[in-house]
Amino acid sequence: MAIVGAGGSGTSVQRELLINQKIDFDILLGVDDAFGSTGVVTKVLQRLDLSVFKSSNQFEDRRRILPIGDTRNNILRILNYTHPKGREIADILNQRVEIHEQIKTQIIKDFYKVFELLKINIKDLGEDFFKELDLFLTEYFNVYKKQESKILNEIRSESNFNIEKLKDLSFGNIFLMFFFLTSDSHKIFFSRLKVLGLIPENINFHYISEFRHVLLAKNDDGEAIIGEHNVDSSTRPLSPSEFYLCPVDRDGKPHTIRNQSGELEYDVIQPEIVQKKFEKILKNADTIFLATGSYANLFTQVKLLSKVLSKTNGLIIYVSNFARTQNEVHAQFAVDKLYRMINKQFVTLLVNYNLSSELLSDSNVRVSYRRQGKSFNEADEVFDFLKNNIKDPIFLERVLPILNLIHGNESALDLSAEDFVDKGIKHEPKEIARITIRLSDIYNQLASNKNKEEDFNKKILKIDFTKIK
Repeated sequence: MAIVGAGGSGTSVQRELLINQKIDFDILLGVDDAFGSTGVVTKVLQRLDLSVFKSSNQFEDRRRILPIGDTRNNILRILNYTHPKGREIADILNQRVEIHEQIKTQIIKDFYKVFELLKINIKDLGEDFFKELDLFLTEYFNVYKKQESKILNEIRSESNFNIEKLKDLSFGNIFLMFFFLTSDSHKIFFSRLKVLGLIPENINFHYISEFRHVLLAKNDDGEAIIGEHNVDSSTRPLSPSEFYLCPVDRDGKPHTIRNQSGELEYDVIQPEIVQKKFEKILKNADTIFLATGSYANLFTQVKLLSKVLSKTNGLIIYVSNFARTQNEVHAQFAVDKLYRMINKQFVTLLVNYNLSSELLSDSNVRVSYRRQGKSFNEADEVFDFLKNNIKDPIFLERVLPILNLIHGNESALDLSAEDFVDKGIKHEPKEIARITIRLSDIYNQLASNKNKEEDFNKKILKIDFTKIK
């Protein structure tokens, strides 16, 4: 299986599948997270003397230093459920550390704690490992101490991010970035994390590019919005067709080129480069998920990979969001746009009808979400829109309004409106896993069938999804 468009939370609904050791996964990660603690770490490393590391040749071009925050989030989410000490390890790697005089000593102790929980024999790592770690931390904090105000002001100038939140260091970012900087390639970096036990053997992570990029979006006026944080904080819905990845220059700024008229415009990564890299993976995947989460992460990757996705031999599944932020279009337009981009039928799993019509009609719930800059996607609206605007009967029969939402182990339908607002409501990952495995099995058993698409639909029409175990 594969996941396309994963940001920091894009793999969350596949939790029950990801922890299944019998299923192999390829997860495509973005390279445009440049704010928060990730932005600080990346900017410090752009100023670091990297010649002290054995792998320094890989980073002669500083644009190869990729943001690590989304990688951390995905690794720790999976680790939480797959390692006997996963929750304890994740707690350490998730902690924020106040920067002070003794911080290097504290961080080295935290490295030891993680290795102990992973049951890594410290002696097996060798003296050179800890010498390099000590050197890395010394260089990092020397640079940070000298240029803290400049780095924070750069981030302030690039977005409206509250830089007071950046004064504490993400230990997980530092931990992973050390292994990243001391690896000769992305493949070796992820292999080392597997050896440590941080990534299960059945999961392979891939960066969408070898180079760091910046997210670029355009609003209805054609105005460019630069940077993930600025896109996320937009108060106007942005068209899914107008998300791009723009290469950065050596100074970290978006790269520009001159068009035929001689005017400057932002350069963007071309689909051919990305398609070639992932053609084999996506063509051979038996199931491909279009990631739930930020539309910016999803549509940016789907645009780049649409040609490959249209030719895949596997089943494509999209689990819809049950809420969206201000910068995201209505769910019906999102599903419609995905269909037109990929030019291939896929399964859409929608949230429960009853949840939309009963609970979400409560004005208190809507007001609370509106204060958070969010609004609800309603399954009935999505289904009606698609039914009236898409003439492809094969696709329409694959829009399945069946998913439940939960808090802990209880159905969100059983919560009062007040509880719904106050508690974290999520997709039901066990239900997603059960349905996915069943649909994938049916689809792939029809691999050599000439009428595969029609026969698949006939089979799923007979399924009572509420009774799948």
